[in-house]
Amino acid sequence: MSRASWITVKEFAGRVGLAPSSIRNLLRNGKIKEARLEQTHVGEVWLLPESLTKTFEARTRGRPRKEVATPPAKKARKKGAK
Repeated sequence: MSRASWITVKEFAGRVGLAPSSIRNLLRNGKIKEARLEQTHVGEVWLLPESLTKTFEARTRGRPRKEVATPPAKKARKKGAK
């Protein structure tokens, strides 16, 4: 693969709609096997294949959100009734 087909964690996170820290956690835990860690003059940089953005599905955690129901309409009160 050429250098142009690899993107940084920040670019990848922006394309898939997650925080860069979430992507780094997945990388550290070995959940994204296609990535590679490269040494640069600044330090280590994770690179991910650009093609992975099309097939990547973020796992959702926790309980599904409840649908918000609209409250029932209040009944009109008759005059003189308590």
